[in-house]
Amino acid sequence: MESQDELLHVSVLEWLMSHKLLGELISVDNPSVERYLGRAASKSPDATDLLWKYHEQHGNHADAAKLLQQLAFSKRWVHLRENKGFHEKYKNERKSMN
Repeated sequence: MESQDELLHVSVLEWLMSHKLLGELISVDNPSVERYLGRAASKSPDATDLLWKYHEQHGNHADAAKLLQQLAFSKRWVHLRENKGFHEKYKNERKSMN
C-alpha cells in the first residue's frame, strides 16, 4: 500500500478482514496494518491472533512473543483448552528468539 492515506488503508484492511483474506492482510508490510490490528486487538482475540502473526511474519519476534504471552495467560479471551495452545506457541516463539 503505497498511498499515505490512512483512511484508504483502513478501508482496504477492513475489506480484507471481511473477506477472510487474512494471509494477505498480514503480508502487507506497512505501519498502518500494525495500528489497525492493534486497535482491533483491544476488542477481539482474533485480531490479537493476527497481530502476533503479523509481527512474526515481519521478523518482530519479541513483539510476537509478548502478544502470545498475553493470549496464553488471558482467560478473558480464550477457553482454558485453547489457552494451552497459545502457551505452547509463546514458548516456541521465545525459543526462536535465542
